[in-house]
Amino acid sequence: MSINKLKSILIVDDEDIACFTSTMIIQRMEFTGNIQSAYNGMEALEILKITRSLTNVQDPEPQLILLDINMPGMDGFDFLEALDKTNKLNLKNLYIAMLTSSTNRDDKMKALKFNVSGFLIKPLTAEKLDLLINSMKLS
Repeated sequence: MSINKLKSILIVDDEDIACFTSTMIIQRMEFTGNIQSAYNGMEALEILKITRSLTNVQDPEPQLILLDINMPGMDGFDFLEALDKTNKLNLKNLYIAMLTSSTNRDDKMKALKFNVSGFLIKPLTAEKLDLLINSMKLS
């Protein structure tokens, strides 16, 4: 267990229970002291714009995003497409892992096109989180 290994983790999921359980696991594993949540891709983009463009914001920029696929408004793949087109954000050292209930092989293949760091099936567990974070190349 590594205490506060990451500056911040952003959970992007429209399900309250998924956000709650993921937050509890992250806190118990002590990988970060800062966990943010967004309920769709649009909210996540706004959080990234604020934390990555301003140096004096209260919340540090996320280093890891746990991203659901199916959400209202802007879903996970729409978010990844929008993020790909964004040139105003410094995306260096940003890791994105899909955290989804989808077991669809096509979803996994599509996610790989966006250079995601992992494809995790819900629910998040301590073991899955530990493997994911320990596979990240942190600077």
